[in-house]
Amino acid sequence: MGSLGSAVSVLGVPLIVVMGHEGCGAVSAAMSVVNKGARFHGNIGKMVEPIIPAVLEAARLGDATPEGAVRQNVAHAVRELRGRLRANLDRCAGQRQGCLSWEPIMRWAPVK
Repeated sequence: MGSLGSAVSVLGVPLIVVMGHEGCGAVSAAMSVVNKGARFHGNIGKMVEPIIPAVLEAARLGDATPEGAVRQNVAHAVRELRGRLRANLDRCAGQRQGCLSWEPIMRWAPVK
């Protein structure tokens, strides 16, 4: 987070793009934790733990798919960035696969 804050405040970076991707192993692992009670220890567990709320949110919204979990994980990351860098950011858009915008700041067609 420090590098991003420095990029925004010192270098004047006007936009940070948060992207998810298909076939994300961390999202699959988090879905296994939620849906099957899987457990991951050590560094894998530390990587998966912050993604679990996104998996739960996707399910709550009726999109309990890997794609839905990736979208919610991007949304969570964007909210966290906005909260931590609010004083320095003009805008922060989250994207999945480089084309599907999370916020209405930008609307691009998805790449297939």
